[in-house]
Amino acid sequence: MIRRLKDKAQARQDAGVPVEFFSDFLKAKIDKKRDESELQKYARYMDIDKDEFISEIDIQISPDNLNSDAFFRNCGEALAVSAFSS
Repeated sequence: MIRRLKDKAQARQDAGVPVEFFSDFLKAKIDKKRDESELQKYARYMDIDKDEFISEIDIQISPDNLNSDAFFRNCGEALAVSAFSS
């Protein structure tokens, strides 16, 4: 799915789909009645690494974090920082 969206968004191959483009996709294909700003908020939650792109990894990780309080706190900002020291 992300590959097809990247082609439509003409996004860089190493990046995912821009958050704004992904929220437009949500509006068109998932929930046409929901407000655009609300869908952008959800897309930002899904952007786990907070790089302004929704990648395949973001899509895979997001469902795992739905039960986490950190996922919903500050738009998931706590999840963008690794818990492991480098």
